[in-house]
Amino acid sequence: MHSVRIRGCFDCIYIFFFEPRPTSGSAESEYLGESIMGFYTLLLVSAVLLLGVTNAQENCQSCTKTSSYYVAVSYSSWWYRYYYAQLRYRTETYCCYSTSPTTLRSGAARIANEGKNNYYVYGRPEVYYSGEWGTICNYWWSSYDARTICTQMGFAGAYYSCCYTDGRGTGRIWLDYLNCYSNTEWVSECYHNGWGSSCSHSQDAGIRCNNEPRLRITGGSNILSGKLYYYYSGSWRKVCDDYWSLNDATVACRQLGLGSPSNYYTSAYRYFGYDYSYSYWLDNLQCTTDELFLHGCPRNDWGVEDCSWYEQAGMTCTMPVPQVTITVLSSRSIRVKCEMMSALQYYATITGYDIEYIEEGSTLRHTFIGSSSAASFTWDILDRKPYTLYYIKASVKISELGEQRAFSSQQTVRTMEEIPGPLTSMTATATSASTILVTWGNADPINGVIRNFIITYESVTPNIIHSGTLYAAASSRSYTISNLQEYCNYHITVKARNGAGDSAESAENTRTNQAAPSGPPLNVMATETGPDRITVHWDEPELIHQNGEITQYYLSYRNSAGTTWSATINTGFTYHVEDLTPYTLYFFKVAALTAVGMGPYSTEIQERTGEDAPCSPPSNPTLMATSSNSLSFVWSEPPDNCRNGIIIQYTIRYGDDTNSPTETTITGDFTFFNIPNVRPYTVYYARVAAHTSAGMGPFSEWQNDRTLVAPPSAPPTEIKLVDEMCDSITVTWEPPPMENWNGPSVSYIISWKVAGGIPLGSVSVQSSDRSYTIPYLRPYRDYSVRMASENSAGIGIYSNEQTTKTAPCPPDAAPMSISVTVDPDAPNLYVSWQAPPMDNWNDFDLTGYTVFYIGDGAAGNGSMEVQGATQVTLGALHERTAYTIQVAAVNAEGRGPYSRPVVEVTSGQPPDTAPYDLNGWLLSSTALYVEWTGPVMMMGELPITSFQIEYSLATDLLNVFTMNVPISNPPPTNNRHSVEITGLAPWTKYLIKCYAINSEGTGPASNPISVQTASALPNVAPNTPTLSATHDHIFVTWQQLNEEEARGVVIGYDIEITTNGVFAKSDHPGAHSSTASIGGLLAATEYDITIAGVNVNGTGPFSASTSISTKSYIPTVPTQFRANSDTPTSIILTWGPPSMPNGPIINYYIRYNATSHVEIPDSGNLQVPGNMEQWTVSGLEEHVLYEFYISAATSAGVGDEVFIFETTLEFKPSHPPVNVMLETKGARSVTLKWQDPPVIHHNSPLTGFQISYYSVEEGPVTLEMTVEELDDYKTGDTYTVVIGNLSPFIMYFFKLAAENDAGLGPYSLEKVATTKRARPPPPENFVVVSDSSSSLKLTWTKPDNVHGILQYYAIQYQSTYPDDIDESGTFKVPSTMTSYSLDNLHPGVMYNVDMWIVNDYSADSTSDMLQSAESTWSELPSYPPYFEVLPITATDIKVTYRLPNTTYWNGVPKQLVIVWSEVYDNETVVEQYIDSPDDVRSPEDFADTIYLNELRPYTDYVVGIIMSNDAGWGNESEPLFAKTREAPPEMVEELDGYINNTNISVFWIPPLVFNGELIGYVIYLNDEEHERLLFGEYTYVFADLEPRTVYLVSVTAFTGAGEGPKADLKIQTGDLVSVVEANTNNTVLYASVGGVAGIVIAAVLVVILLAAVAYARYERAKRMKHSRLYADDDNEIYDEYEDEAFDSTKEGFQVHENQLSKEVEARQSWKGQSDMTAALAGLQTIRDQNARKSGAIDYADPSDFDAAINKLKGVGDEPFVVRDDKDQLFSGY
Repeated sequence: MHSVRIRGCFDCIYIFFFEPRPTSGSAESEYLGESIMGFYTLLLVSAVLLLGVTNAQENCQSCTKTSSYYVAVSYSSWWYRYYYAQLRYRTETYCCYSTSPTTLRSGAARIANEGKNNYYVYGRPEVYYSGEWGTICNYWWSSYDARTICTQMGFAGAYYSCCYTDGRGTGRIWLDYLNCYSNTEWVSECYHNGWGSSCSHSQDAGIRCNNEPRLRITGGSNILSGKLYYYYSGSWRKVCDDYWSLNDATVACRQLGLGSPSNYYTSAYRYFGYDYSYSYWLDNLQCTTDELFLHGCPRNDWGVEDCSWYEQAGMTCTMPVPQVTITVLSSRSIRVKCEMMSALQYYATITGYDIEYIEEGSTLRHTFIGSSSAASFTWDILDRKPYTLYYIKASVKISELGEQRAFSSQQTVRTMEEIPGPLTSMTATATSASTILVTWGNADPINGVIRNFIITYESVTPNIIHSGTLYAAASSRSYTISNLQEYCNYHITVKARNGAGDSAESAENTRTNQAAPSGPPLNVMATETGPDRITVHWDEPELIHQNGEITQYYLSYRNSAGTTWSATINTGFTYHVEDLTPYTLYFFKVAALTAVGMGPYSTEIQERTGEDAPCSPPSNPTLMATSSNSLSFVWSEPPDNCRNGIIIQYTIRYGDDTNSPTETTITGDFTFFNIPNVRPYTVYYARVAAHTSAGMGPFSEWQNDRTLVAPPSAPPTEIKLVDEMCDSITVTWEPPPMENWNGPSVSYIISWKVAGGIPLGSVSVQSSDRSYTIPYLRPYRDYSVRMASENSAGIGIYSNEQTTKTAPCPPDAAPMSISVTVDPDAPNLYVSWQAPPMDNWNDFDLTGYTVFYIGDGAAGNGSMEVQGATQVTLGALHERTAYTIQVAAVNAEGRGPYSRPVVEVTSGQPPDTAPYDLNGWLLSSTALYVEWTGPVMMMGELPITSFQIEYSLATDLLNVFTMNVPISNPPPTNNRHSVEITGLAPWTKYLIKCYAINSEGTGPASNPISVQTASALPNVAPNTPTLSATHDHIFVTWQQLNEEEARGVVIGYDIEITTNGVFAKSDHPGAHSSTASIGGLLAATEYDITIAGVNVNGTGPFSASTSISTKSYIPTVPTQFRANSDTPTSIILTWGPPSMPNGPIINYYIRYNATSHVEIPDSGNLQVPGNMEQWTVSGLEEHVLYEFYISAATSAGVGDEVFIFETTLEFKPSHPPVNVMLETKGARSVTLKWQDPPVIHHNSPLTGFQISYYSVEEGPVTLEMTVEELDDYKTGDTYTVVIGNLSPFIMYFFKLAAENDAGLGPYSLEKVATTKRARPPPPENFVVVSDSSSSLKLTWTKPDNVHGILQYYAIQYQSTYPDDIDESGTFKVPSTMTSYSLDNLHPGVMYNVDMWIVNDYSADSTSDMLQSAESTWSELPSYPPYFEVLPITATDIKVTYRLPNTTYWNGVPKQLVIVWSEVYDNETVVEQYIDSPDDVRSPEDFADTIYLNELRPYTDYVVGIIMSNDAGWGNESEPLFAKTREAPPEMVEELDGYINNTNISVFWIPPLVFNGELIGYVIYLNDEEHERLLFGEYTYVFADLEPRTVYLVSVTAFTGAGEGPKADLKIQTGDLVSVVEANTNNTVLYASVGGVAGIVIAAVLVVILLAAVAYARYERAKRMKHSRLYADDDNEIYDEYEDEAFDSTKEGFQVHENQLSKEVEARQSWKGQSDMTAALAGLQTIRDQNARKSGAIDYADPSDFDAAINKLKGVGDEPFVVRDDKDQLFSGY
């Protein structure tokens, strides 16, 4: 078993041919034969795939090539032999270092920044991927990598370097960690780290590729011929001649740098000597000549060959010629560059180059011989002629070839142009007021090709700016400059232009002729100077519009009625117009005149004379009712001719028939008045008179109108409810009083509801009605009724409700869910139902039901009364009878309505009779129609529900088909039924029967009938017809169809004739025909004929098509002959082929002649090829009507002609519109007038005009207007158009051009007009910035157009923040300024600044106002906030604050900080920050109270406050002093004692913290107060106590705030022994000694106690209230105030304690307790100073110490704060 398998790889295809190993019994020869067969099969498959691969190769440019080859190798294994073939294809880049292809495969390589010498090419390797070139990182860069890239690019070998240093790359770095193997041939096949690298370009790899040639030629007579050798993988080997061809030799010669091959050789040893080597590199070369190298051609792989020693290839190449590149350097120099392929230098020596050239117009040959050994040589040909042709070629000299050489092909170049020489002559002559004729001679020398002549003109008349540049054709020698300014001196120049530039100018000055002014006088003003006099003043026209010397002015004026007057003014610019009508509007305009004529009028202005009283009443007075209680009186001003001034007020008189008129006056321009306090539906009267400042005019006629209708103001009267029925109530009433109608009549609204419920309904009744019955009510219900009157205005007020009850009723609904069930075994019906809803019982219980039934026919009817049940059985009914059944409910009031009837039929049997009168008709070839009558039904029988139809072929009765036919709904009245049977066979007979079916089963069958189907379309085509033809007839013959083939009776045949797939004709022979003659066909036309049989059903299939051609004949006329004008001198003709060409069209013949101008003998004849359908006839006359004829010709002759007319296009108008004038209409419009160009320059009827205008300040605008649109603007022969939407006080330049169908003609000379002044716009870029704390800097820019002359800028400012700062001002700023500084402002204040412009338009001409808000820079607050301090407890101080006046803020307040510290401890400072609330605008917005908490009792505190704004913190306030209130003192220290028999002595140290003025101590014995001591006494003796008794001694200090905590000591009296109990742990110590020993022990104890007291004082000194002692690292003691070390011994502490005590005593000098009288005197002094009267206390001199103490205690009841003579603040109690 043999098999072939194919597998694909990235760039190759593998083919495996498998065959089994021979079995042990097989002959080896058979196996070998199969192997050979398998091998050749493999080669065949490979060749097929190779062809496909070759065809699928990429398209490459010259530097890339796809190489396809295969290698066949045989392998075997012990169980299978298989052959292996590889087809490999790849794209290799061989020269990408010098040529960049447009289509590259990913992985292509090139060398960038290339350099080379005789040995190698070097540079930076780059690879191509994803559309971009990128470098290679030098990670793992090796010689294998470099060799792969060099080999891929076509070099012999490679060196490599680690990095490239001659120029880093840019952009992508595609590869790193590249790892190629020795046999890798494509860089993308090497291992790498993926596309894209993180290296930098400093790590770019470098490469050097071996540059020695891969090909050499040896053995010939010179370097041009010999045998071929190729270098690869380090050795030279031969090139095999298998498939060696001229293409292969072409590539080899080019690779060597030689010319194309003149011959090529196989077995080259015959010509160039023997080489018996069998070593070949290349075999099976099949080049296409597009390759750069031989190894790039399709071939075997390297060294894969089957060549003998004699199969070496050879060739002979022609002489090498240089590649010549010619560059034109200038108009007089040419550069010639000769280049040879560098490969030539490896085996040949270049000695020089010969360059030959010939100059245009000369036969002299110039030769330059250059010596050079380089592959490239450049020579410059200098000092040649401008714009001259040179013919150049070159050859190379090679020493190995001696004198042999070949020239390159000749190249032609032309030197560049130089600028032309000056013109030979030039003149300029004025030919009219707006044209100058310029003439000139040609340039000499020309130095190229004259493109055109450039004419410039520029006004040199002062104050007239007009210039332009025109271009004349190169053949022109004159030009008329048109549209020039009248009476203006122009400087005119002409110069020639070629491709190099322009010649020198020729110039001349010329003035245009004088003309009538083109602009009106300026600044025309009219001023009223009396009731009958107006003075008119004007300025002369603008200089540019004077067009000559102004000699007179012409004034025209008119009134509104159109009466016109005029005056001529010879001198001056003012005229007094007199004898005018008072308070009349007059219109004035002025025109200027020169000697040539009058210019345009100025824009008409108007002025009015003085006032008078009105002479007629207001117009159109109208009194109109707008509601029932309002009337509007409106009117118009008196007529214009009687108004006589400005209406300032109106007097109105009004009233009704019952009251005298009221008069009122309204002031202003109001023309309406609302009459107050009117009544509905009442007639009122009014009239009006007008006032001017001169008096009141007459009243108008009385006007009257009636107010509108209002809703009635009272309800109907005498409302009654009568005739209450069970479902209705009757209402009666009388109308309301007539005075309450409020209209002509009233109708009535009746509304009712269930009493206490929501309204159920309402009804409107006519005014004549006096009663109404309310229907559809519920029985036995209370109903409430009310009424209201109604008119056209609406419903009036309702009456009070009246209530009554409806009568009771029977049920008003029938029972529900009636169900009737048939008894299948007997003629019985079971009836059941549900009671009606209880809401329909009408408040009475049901007593029973009535069941009523009626049967069909003679079955009769009956009823049953049912009580206490909702079902009943109806028995003894007729069988098969339909019964109708109804049920009604019954209550005490009677029976309610019956339910809807239900019909049911009693049970029965299947039909017992068959359908009859069965008939059938054919419908089509596949369908029959069957009809029958159903069985006759007897009384009581079940109805027929359907019928069953049975049918079968008359020839096959066993195969029966059935179908069920249901009864139609409703059933037919005649009991006649029918059905269509479809899907039958055509032209076939069927047998049919019918059965009746009811719900019980199927009845007997009807009598059968037989029916045949109709015929169908034939399904067989006639045989293919035979044909013969003349030029217009075809004769057809065919074989007839039989009846079976036709599936019916043949009635005829259809013949269809088509040509080129398009239907052409048909014919219909009869049933018995077998031939036909078809005429009326086209000559020389191929027709396709088909034929089909026809029966009554239609046409069957057509036969196969048969073709035949008619004979040739002359054609008919060409179709769709059209003519379209292309240019003024050409017309395009188009046509279609003749409708009957009658053969191939050989030619078309066209003739034409001019018809519209008999004096133009323009005609011609043309012959056009027959395949053309369009032709352009050129060389015709402009705008001439031509007649064109065309005919077609075949080989049989020329057909008839068809003709058409067409007119050539006209040229554009050749002259601009004339008499163009401008008039200024106002600030935003001008009037433009003009007339048509001269008729001779129309060149065809004008279609419109184009108006173009611009200003220096604005861009250009173009308007298009057709002649039809301008009809309404044309008076006589002058067009007048108002151009609007202009800007005020701007100079506009206008021009216009005429237009016809050919295009736009030349523009007229620009006309200039300046629009009038207007209200100015506001300044632009208005900015206000803070310049300092007292100034704002305003900057702005002047608008481009201020609509007049800027007078000044107005500036106004107003302060807005804080609220109580009011600063404002208004300034005028000169018009030249664009900035202004507002000075002397308040710091940190927000100002609104307004600015506007004032120009000279009118006295109140101001722009819109611009506004900006800005604040001045902030400064530090200049005054601190106000605040008060108030001690409230021993640890709290209340601080109340508010901001200072806003004038001291100097900015927006940001924060407050309250700072406090103890008076004698100013190193410990506490700060509390308070943020400003949002939008602080006044001091009260930032005012509050805070509390300083957790303070020390009875301590002096100093408090300050500081304010900040956005500039920073202001000054600190003056400090306030406050002392916290007293508190009880702390516990006394070191309480101790000793005994002396029955006496106890105790001593202590004062508390560490007094918390107030320490008054003294309280001594307790056994918890009872024993004694009070004053401050200063620290010991106490208890005498004569009980011996040997334990006593509890307690000591407490007290201030004005009370006693502090007790210090306790337990001690026991004795005889000789003391018992001391330490206060710290309440432990009693006992000692018992006697005699002297006891005394000694007592003395020792006293000494110990004294020492303890001294030590306690020592310790206390370290813990005193005001000391700040601490130890440093060296255990030195420091004082925090002094920051210096002192003696830490006991004596040192004593000294320090004394010093601190003195300081405290000094600071409390007036409060010291050593002199209470002085203390009280100090307090009295504070009172007398009266710094705060409410806090001072009146002290009397105390007579004793205790009274003083009590007075001091009383101080604490009321706080005070005072200031002494030194302005120091104190607080006290």
